[in-house]
Amino acid sequence: MGERIKIVPLGEVDGGLIMEVATQVSMTLGITAIVDEMQHYHESAYNRQRNQYSAEAFLRFMEGVRGETPHRVLGITDVDLYIPDLNYVFGLADGPSAVAIVSVSRFKKGNGKVVERAVKTAVHELGHTYGLDHCHDNKCVMYFSYNLSDTDYKGKEFCSKCRKILDKRNIT
Repeated sequence: MGERIKIVPLGEVDGGLIMEVATQVSMTLGITAIVDEMQHYHESAYNRQRNQYSAEAFLRFMEGVRGETPHRVLGITDVDLYIPDLNYVFGLADGPSAVAIVSVSRFKKGNGKVVERAVKTAVHELGHTYGLDHCHDNKCVMYFSYNLSDTDYKGKEFCSKCRKILDKRNIT
């Protein structure tokens, strides 16, 4: 059957956005992406002091959603995420458990780039689930985005160095 990526909407995320991200992630990675049913995340992930949700709590939730399935799981939400050392994150991944989360919360600001930004972030986070680290090439999808300008500048493809690493791991 081959490898698949299960994409899980978390909360009331636009269905058209989810489908477009699934299509483009599938084309970019060369792996079938299937959209799962919407899940309701637990409000315990909410931090009142920050008025944000813990990305790490969302990853733990995604591990439960993944269960025993052999597929990678990518959650997509429209709530603002953070990790303790950063003011916000666009996404987060856990390589060993093959789960990742993307938030489109900060992508809504202008220029109709929500889908493009979501795709780049999804491919980036899924790259981490394949063991890729951040890349120094600011055009590579694995480049760390400090802000939306970084996300807009980089491509949605892997640079030749990152592609070689994926090819060695038999990732198409």
